[in-house]
This record gives sequence, structure tokens and C-alpha cells, in this order.
Amino acid sequence: MTKMRINAVTPEQFDAQFQKIATELTTAPLEQIDQVYARLLMLLSQSEEGLIAFLKRCNKRQLQTALTMLDTATTVQNSPDVIDALKQTQARFPDLDLTASLDAARIAYARLQLLDEQLSQAPGKKDDKSQKEARFNALLAQAQQGDAQAQYRVALHYYFGNGVARDYAQAKLWADKAREQQYEPALLFNELPTA
Repeated sequence: MTKMRINAVTPEQFDAQFQKIATELTTAPLEQIDQVYARLLMLLSQSEEGLIAFLKRCNKRQLQTALTMLDTATTVQNSPDVIDALKQTQARFPDLDLTASLDAARIAYARLQLLDEQLSQAPGKKDDKSQKEARFNALLAQAQQGDAQAQYRVALHYYFGNGVARDYAQAKLWADKAREQQYEPALLFNELPTA
């Protein structure tokens, strides 16, 4: 998985940029608000490390300002580290509900894993339905033989309805099998929303 990286900034630079944008949010004319929000999103999405550091040190007011864009930012920066940082932030501010942000990060991370698999299968070719089903059946056979990575990939296919009908119960069953074998990516699976 590749991580998006744009000019890394120090925590001090990040805080200064964030404060400037937060101030602009309160003073910008209505017709410029979208541009200010776009700059906030770009700042939060600049680097995974920057987003995690921000979540670990932000105060409640900064977090409330960022919450409007955090769901979008977490779909750009999606990793177990970002998810952990969001959980820690939720623990610091229990009166704020970060459920939507956590769900966005978890879904984006799972989608990225599935996309990585799809891109590695047949670069440049678009699959028809029968090819997807055939590939899923081959993967399912591997999973049934106890391959933990295949079990997790089957869970993702069921979760997103890729090559097979969406089925959350089957997705959980296969993720549990992979988790029992200590397959690390499957550890986050129970936290994915099922509605």
C-alpha cells in the first residue's frame, strides 16, 4: 500500500497553519468558506504522520474545528495507525462522537486492501462478472484449506460484495477464521460497520 505524502511539516508549522485556517473559518465571507475548508482538508491530508501527531496533541476546540473535514481526511490517510490515533483521541474527548470518522477510516483501509488485491490480479484488464466469480471461487478454495490471508480476502469480498453477493455474516465468519490464525489485518475487521 502506498501512503500519500506531500511536503512534511513540523508539528509547530502544522499548528500555525491550522490556527491560521481556523481563524479564517470564522472570518471568511460565505462565498469563500468552501475554499477555506478545502485548505483545511489539504492540511489534514498532507501526511499520515502529520494527521496522527495532530490527533494526539490537539485540544478540544481544534478537534471540533477539524471534525467537519476529518472524515474526508481519514479516507485519504487510512491505516491502522490513523485508526489507533482516532481511538486515542476519542478516549481523550469522550463527549465528542468520532464514530463516523473511525468508520470512514476503517472502510477506507479495507477498501484499499481489496483494491491492492484487484490491481495485483490483472493489471489493465477490466473483469467481467464470470471472471470475478471464478477468481473468488479460487480464493474461497484457498481459504477453505486454511490459508489465513485468503480467509481475510474472502471476508473483504463478502463485506464489499465483490464477485459475490454482499453478506456481512459470511464476512465476519471468514475474518474470524483469519483472526484465529493471528493474521494481523483481520484484527480490525470486527470494527467495520455493518449497515
